[in-house]
Order: sequence, then C-alpha cells, then structure tokens
Amino acid sequence: MAGSFGKMNDQQRELLDQAQQITYRRLDGEDDLQIHFFRPEGNAAEIDSDTPQRPVILFFFNSGWDRGNVVQFAPQALHFVERGAVCGLVEYRTRKSHPLSTPMLSYRDGLAAVRCTRSHAEQLHIDPDRVTVCGAGAGANIAACTTMGGVKVKPDGHEEYDDYSDQPDAAVLLSTLIDIKKSSHTFKQFSDTPGDAKKLSLSNLVDHSSKSPILMIHGTEDHITVLEDAQNFVEKMERRKGYFEFHAFEGRDSNFFNLNMDPTSFEASLNLIDRFLVSHAFLEEDDNPNGASLVSWREQDF
Repeated sequence: MAGSFGKMNDQQRELLDQAQQITYRRLDGEDDLQIHFFRPEGNAAEIDSDTPQRPVILFFFNSGWDRGNVVQFAPQALHFVERGAVCGLVEYRTRKSHPLSTPMLSYRDGLAAVRCTRSHAEQLHIDPDRVTVCGAGAGANIAACTTMGGVKVKPDGHEEYDDYSDQPDAAVLLSTLIDIKKSSHTFKQFSDTPGDAKKLSLSNLVDHSSKSPILMIHGTEDHITVLEDAQNFVEKMERRKGYFEFHAFEGRDSNFFNLNMDPTSFEASLNLIDRFLVSHAFLEEDDNPNGASLVSWREQDF
C-alpha cells in the first residue's frame, strides 16, 4: 500500500488518488508494489488514436534502501506532465516498507517497473523507446544500475513481463549512492548480503555499461556521497563511449533538488533535466523562454 512508503499528509494522499495505479509486482505475504501514473490528458480522460505517444519518466524516491516517500518527486513529475510526458511515481521495497527487503531486491523492483511500464505502452499511450528513469540516493542507484545494465541477476520466480526490456533509454541521477564501501553509512543495509555491495557499486559497471545518455547532478556538500567520490566516478564515465553529463551544485547538500528544501536548486535542477531530455528528443522544445520558472533563478531572492 502507498502508505507504507513514507508518512503522507492528506494533500499527498489526495494527489496519489488522482493517479492511475498499476500494480507491477505482487509479493507473497507482503504489500504489492504500484506505480502511480500521471498523464497529460488527465487520468480520467479517454485516449484516442489521435493522442500522440508520450515519453515516460519513472521516478524512484530518495532513500538509503531503508525508507522514503513515494510522493517526493511529485513536483518534478507534475512539471513534466505539463511538458507532455507520462510520469510514474514508483514504489520500491525498502526495509521500512518491507522488513525483509535488501538493496538487490530494490534493484529487481526497478527492473520490473521498467518492464511493466513497457508492457502497458498501449494502455498508457507511451513510446516504449523513450523511457527515462530518474532517482535520488538509492533511487538513483537503482536508476543507474538499470540503465548501465551491468548487474546480472538470476530469475527468482517473480520476473513479470519478461518479454519486455528492463533497460531504460536514459537516466537522471541526483545525489547518487555511487559506490557502497564498508566504511559508508549505507553499508549496513548490506550486512546480510555483503557481496551485493560490490555488484551495485556503479564504478564496477562502467566498462560494461550501455551507451544510453545519463545526466548526473550532485551537491558539492553532499556528506553521504562526497564530491571526490562523485568526481572519480565522473572521470570513469567520461572515458566511456556514450553521452554523460555532470553538474556540481556548489554548496548544496544531498537534498538540493527538493522544492520544500531548496527552491532555487529545485528550479535549476529542473531546468537542467528539461534541457537534457529535449537534447535527446525525449521532450519537445519548450516555448516558454523562462523555462521551468516555478520560483526564481535569482539566488538573492532567497
């Protein structure tokens, strides 16, 4: 149930009630997992043959594989709905929502979410070749692992929609958990499965990763994944034959992209994401000369 994915207020619950819910994983003895889709036409509207196939963006909330709120990316999702995309807020397993969960199971959820979305292409009227994943923290790790395509998993009997590709066409990564070291705060989530820490460390995936375009945005004052570690990863990615774009947000911590935490950085990151998607033909050019001007570009306003 959605309530398992972070404490929500009435307004947030009302927002999810407006979405189209698709259950993408059914779990024995545990809460099923849903994607909450928002469409430009409105979820109650009929889709006819004249409706264009839309790009789709799947959002994976910020977590350390321990807890998180599925509505966190609602402001970004609603912006991109206005820009013509179908946007899905993805529930994935954490220790809070599913006590037996592991980071590898969260990664499997990411793969299943992409497959399920493509399997509903006709129902959602989306273009299955324009699937972007966007995440933060562990959600960014999930998005990166699915896009880079280097983590191999054996079937576990719950490989729904296995006729569809689970590799996204692009990724946007915010405050990413890049490499899981024994000294890191997040390593405790791997205490029962220490071997998975290496498998889900992004630096180990670079040499065999896909060439799908990736945008990474990181705060220079992020104390969870420090800037030096992010820069080391960037250097490896820039040597790979594929599009990779990196932006460092000076003086920002790991929460810079949240509207309620840092409206200036929220807007700036939203514009970067918008331009990235336009440049790779996932979105049409915006005819608004001010871009995503939801607040103000001017730092001094705050």
